Amino acid sequence: MSGSDTPSVIEGLDVELDFFKDARVLWFKERILSFIGMSDDELFYNMFDDAEVKRLFTNYVTSPIKPNEQELDKRTFYVTKIIVDKLIHEDKEFTEWSE
Repeated sequence: MSGSDTPSVIEGLDVELDFFKDARVLWFKERILSFIGMSDDELFYNMFDDAEVKRLFTNYVTSPIKPNEQELDKRTFYVTKIIVDKLIHEDKEFTEWSE
């Protein structure tokens, strides 16, 4: 896998997150794959190819929730599923042999 097989570190903090072993990440992976109706782990880990997305997710998972925190932008996480139909045109050439 690309950059997703190394632990993430939040800038300014000593927080490492192993995306393949951390129970919180695995919980998200199970829920997201269930939501999109797929079972390929690679689909989940591909989301973190972008370093900024990986950093933001790490921050989201590791930041403590304050008892009176009400800001939804810090506690809301959403995933969308986009279905793309792919039409492939193939030209096949057949040779007939006649006797």
